[in-house]
Amino acid sequence: MGMARRKVAIGVLAILMSGPSSLAETSDLLCQSPKIQTQQSSEQRSYCQTISVATSQTAPLASVCEFATSLRGELPKYVCDETVSRFEPSPLVDPQLDLMTDVITAEVTFENGHDSYRHITLNHKPINQTIPELSGMSSAGEFGGLLQAIFKPQSAADFKFTKKHSLRSKSALVYAFHVAARNNSSWWLRVHESLIFPGFEGVLWLNQATEALMRVEVRATEIPHGFPMTEITATTDYAEVQFSDGSRFPLPIKSETVARFKDKAFRNVIVFTNCHEFAATHQILFPK
Repeated sequence: MGMARRKVAIGVLAILMSGPSSLAETSDLLCQSPKIQTQQSSEQRSYCQTISVATSQTAPLASVCEFATSLRGELPKYVCDETVSRFEPSPLVDPQLDLMTDVITAEVTFENGHDSYRHITLNHKPINQTIPELSGMSSAGEFGGLLQAIFKPQSAADFKFTKKHSLRSKSALVYAFHVAARNNSSWWLRVHESLIFPGFEGVLWLNQATEALMRVEVRATEIPHGFPMTEITATTDYAEVQFSDGSRFPLPIKSETVARFKDKAFRNVIVFTNCHEFAATHQILFPK
């Protein structure tokens, strides 16, 4: 039996899928997701230092850790246009030949460690609903929530350098990470009324020359038996940009999430464009 536009949510990163009966509860949960921290505690500073000295190969992770746990508060207020293309493959067709079901657009503002959305449209028509209230799959956390979930001291993540590789024509350092479900209090999945905080693991890509974040790949582990979703993966690409005050920060430019069930899969592709400082007249240009 197919899924009738159920709602799937991932929180901080959040993924959401449920029916109309749970719209209110889902929206509340997304709104109540832990806010990105804007100040680094002594515990967090110590934790980032511990990661950096674990081995000579993990030293570059310190800058990403510090960014994830504190530097978000130093980001100037900025605005981007977000376009979410949502796909749903037929269970009888090659999953790669999925069909676009709808397109959501919104203006997303990042300020004081929090991202908010306005001017939301569905298939180019303005709507009064928030993105979490729409049926289908939605996610949040691309602007830093997932990074913070990885680098929280309480997450007790394991990090391991795996290789040097090329990404977008740049040399990159690749690190694997893993967070056990028992230590995860931030990264959640919800399908209808079922909410879980699974384990998660993935890969961090850092620019070898600058140690700036380039990509985060993540997938859920330890998914309880009986949970409707059988697999979830997400990949977010970042590009380091320079603001008018001369500061440089990695911002998300594209994210792709795939959620699989026994009978079907869903795929969302998010693209961020036209980014600019809130009060500025110029755009932030992402490097190629």
